[in-house]
Amino acid sequence: MIQDALRTYLLADTTLSSRVGGRLYPNERAPQGSVYPQITYHRVARGHGHHLTGANGLKSPLFQFDIFTERYTEAQDVVNALVARIDGKRETMTGVEVLGCFVQDDFDTVEQPDIGDETTLHWVPVTVLVWHR
Repeated sequence: MIQDALRTYLLADTTLSSRVGGRLYPNERAPQGSVYPQITYHRVARGHGHHLTGANGLKSPLFQFDIFTERYTEAQDVVNALVARIDGKRETMTGVEVLGCFVQDDFDTVEQPDIGDETTLHWVPVTVLVWHR
């Protein structure tokens, strides 16, 4: 499955894993009480390739990686490591033939703390289009 292949591929990068450890969570929220920085990710759109006679087996899902940190500069470090690892990549990832990964967008935002909580989180969503078979 592409979600698992992406996780394995990303965590194999020492620059990224030195920043987030194993805190890269597919299709779920981070466990309560987990430390920062962390990344959650999920597929936000499916895409399927076609040619004139029908489907061609190509898939092009759009993923959103949500980076959460307590400091803005740390958020930017994690974003830079993620983008450097994945943008423009074309290779086999854990048995999945990836024909291209393309970072589409990212932006900075802040998640305000709940009442009684003083922690403001810096949140950077990064969208990545992944073409694979």
